[in-house]
Amino acid sequence: MSTPSRQNEIENLLSNLLIYLNPEYFSPSLADDTKKGSSFNRDIVEKYWKLLTAIDWFVKKISKYPLYFNEFYTSNEKVSNHEALEHHIYAYLEDMETVKNKIVRYITEMKNDIKKVAINKKEVDEALKQWVKDISRVFGSSKLRGDLRHGNYRFVDPYISKAYMAETILNQEELFSRLTEKGVVEVKKNLTESIEEGKNWWSENAKYNYQQIYGLTNKVIEKTKYYLYQLLDIEVLIPK
Repeated sequence: MSTPSRQNEIENLLSNLLIYLNPEYFSPSLADDTKKGSSFNRDIVEKYWKLLTAIDWFVKKISKYPLYFNEFYTSNEKVSNHEALEHHIYAYLEDMETVKNKIVRYITEMKNDIKKVAINKKEVDEALKQWVKDISRVFGSSKLRGDLRHGNYRFVDPYISKAYMAETILNQEELFSRLTEKGVVEVKKNLTESIEEGKNWWSENAKYNYQQIYGLTNKVIEKTKYYLYQLLDIEVLIPK
């Protein structure tokens, strides 16, 4: 069995919540060390475990998009490479939007719940509101092409557009039959280059955005976990 990797902030927080949810799964010394306050509510702990798990899932999914953009293409002739790239872009944009919404929802739920128990309600409320603004700022500055989010970007993204044009010429007899020998070579070259350039651009874009989102997520959890422990009325068990 390989050695588990070192946990980041969200994984560490999830581990602590899991012990409180299922102390029977762990060693007696750890289970006995579970410290719950009088307002501990397992259902609330489970609620935040699910919210955090969703964030962790989508952040890890986004980390794989450079691989998707570079390598996930079919050999089936019914699906061209530019169509596969287009599919990856759609999925990527949706997952980016989803992870942003998941993080905002986590903070918003905490902001609403902690008002019921916190002594320093105003301080906590202002701090969490600021984090929602920071999240919007980070996602707003990510290297995404804003006009792709809601438009038909097949004719906007230069790589998809160039590939679509080349494929149209090669697949339509009326156009293909009028190509010169040089024209055939150039159009095929354009098709290949546009796909490769598009794969590279979106892969690098995804790498950059992932680093921003990973850092943001870690920072959000680092700065809000103490509010969450206060809300759930539990103590940190790991690391000790």
